[in-house]
Amino acid sequence: EMLRGDNKWEEALALVGPTLPRIASQGQSELKWWQAGVYVRWARSEIVANRHERAIAVLERGLAEFPGDNRFPALLGLSLQDWARATDFGAPAMRAIDDLSKKYAGQPEVIEPTTHAAKRAAYWMVIELQRQGKHDEAFAAVQPGGRWYPGDEAGNELLAAAYDNWAGTFIEKRDWKGAFNVYAKALAKLPEDTHLQANLAWVVQQWLADVA
Repeated sequence: EMLRGDNKWEEALALVGPTLPRIASQGQSELKWWQAGVYVRWARSEIVANRHERAIAVLERGLAEFPGDNRFPALLGLSLQDWARATDFGAPAMRAIDDLSKKYAGQPEVIEPTTHAAKRAAYWMVIELQRQGKHDEAFAAVQPGGRWYPGDEAGNELLAAAYDNWAGTFIEKRDWKGAFNVYAKALAKLPEDTHLQANLAWVVQQWLADVA
């Protein structure tokens, strides 16, 4: 445990190999759990330090040794998301997302956190652009051909969420006309989206109630 606290991760992991055959089966299970925890803590320390390439390398090692431990895919997704957000979707982060998606294509338990990471990172970048009033740039970025477009289905979800966020800025001020106009634009792009349809109907109800 002292070695872990000193961040001597490799030394801590090296202790396990010679020790494992000499202890009872129950103790082996506990030692393996401790070993997996070393990888988890190591990766988290790299994520906190914004060393995402190193974090991903550590997590892949852990995943190879403990393929059933769902902490590793979850942390992979977290690291990718943080990396993408920190670099404004820079090439290294996006290449890592793409490479891992291909590498683990047959393993949905790994792929899902990875694709979710890309989607969430794109969402927060869109929200930041909207906060700056750059709505046209935000929407262009998440549509086909845009720099943050994550694919058809995920792209539609992201686009709808961006419109919702924009409409919310008007709803907060009870500016129902502004919110109506946003949802009208949204449904021109996504006419089959029942969530947007319901939100538009609610805005109309609130608008009518205010002028009654």
